[in-house]
Amino acid sequence: MKPDVKLHKTSIVAHRGGFHDGATRNTLSAFKKAIDKCSPEIECDVLVTKDKRLVVFHNLTLDEHTSARGLIAEKTFFELKNVIVGDNLENDARIPSIEQLLDLVAQYPEEKRPIINIEIKEDGTAKFLSEVIRSYVDSGTIALTNFCIFSFNRKELISFYKVFPEVKKSILTGTTERTEIKKYAPDLSDSDYHHFFEYPDEPYVRLKIMEITEYEQMFDKYLTVDNQRTKLLEYFKYIIDGRIYNMELIEFALSIKAYAINVWYRNVKIDFIQLAHIHNIKVYVYTVDKQEDFEKMVRLG
Repeated sequence: MKPDVKLHKTSIVAHRGGFHDGATRNTLSAFKKAIDKCSPEIECDVLVTKDKRLVVFHNLTLDEHTSARGLIAEKTFFELKNVIVGDNLENDARIPSIEQLLDLVAQYPEEKRPIINIEIKEDGTAKFLSEVIRSYVDSGTIALTNFCIFSFNRKELISFYKVFPEVKKSILTGTTERTEIKKYAPDLSDSDYHHFFEYPDEPYVRLKIMEITEYEQMFDKYLTVDNQRTKLLEYFKYIIDGRIYNMELIEFALSIKAYAINVWYRNVKIDFIQLAHIHNIKVYVYTVDKQEDFEKMVRLG
């Protein structure tokens, strides 16, 4: 099918608050700068602490770009309050709670408030997040229309839909659950994951490269379980070809009344975009930072 090259409506999202001089991503300073620059949408990740508080942080561990180490899930919110984040550990950037971020948004006039896209990363998060959002909506502090929840984790999306169906939801795709990979290669080592995937220590991983021939060469060099090579290559090709974007995904979106599906820009195909649009589902792409990639996505529709 030939892409329609006309300019479709696009939406710019400040991912983790965006990049700003003097502001570390996923901090209040970054989100404030994004809102001050009139970003129509912001995006953040939330994780649950040991004492069941929600904090705005991307990685499951503190081991990179912070002054501490260990899992977020094993720290209390009080312990995290003194953790410095960012490459410059002499700054005053800290890990905010989701309430601190929402309070920041609430300080702005309604017409300046962005849509807040919140990613659920781990099991058991939907319950706590739904309670926080409901408290802000029911009190009239922030409108329901300012919230959107999204996740790679289908179980959490279903859980959130059951307790708070009115909130907009979007499905994140483009990664693969580790449990799915184990169906094809149950004996992959930790070093294999680090060689072949981005985010190798997280529950959802993403292919590092998009050429199957390069994976064949990498398997020759690194793969520690050669008897699983054929099945793994077939599965990688399935992902690279974009066949993970299919009617089953559309049906899941319809079942939880998701208004959009977020796809990885590197393997999405126009056929899927058109299929989603037929079912009145929007398609968003992540993470597009280069002009040529932006123009290609516009041409795809």
